[in-house]
Amino acid sequence: MMGSKSYTLKIELILSARMDMTVNLEQILGTVELLLHNQSPAHDFQHILRVYRNAEMISKKEEGADLDIVLAAALLHDLVVYPKGSTPNTSGIQQKK
Repeated sequence: MMGSKSYTLKIELILSARMDMTVNLEQILGTVELLLHNQSPAHDFQHILRVYRNAEMISKKEEGADLDIVLAAALLHDLVVYPKGSTPNTSGIQQKK
């Protein structure tokens, strides 16, 4: 399980990628690899690489896809993982009406 330091790093990385598009895919890739070290095989770094390759293939076939955004999303998609059957706490998320 990840400690609060890892959680803070995840949030900083996500905010950085959102607000400063100078964060490149190699930086994201390296950080994600560190964060997912010793995770379960269902959500380990090899899983991220499989998703990344599939996203790359699909986005190249889709007209208008922003490859940088698609690949960044593929790398970041499993940084928050909830145990199977749990209900994520969304109390801090503002719902659109």
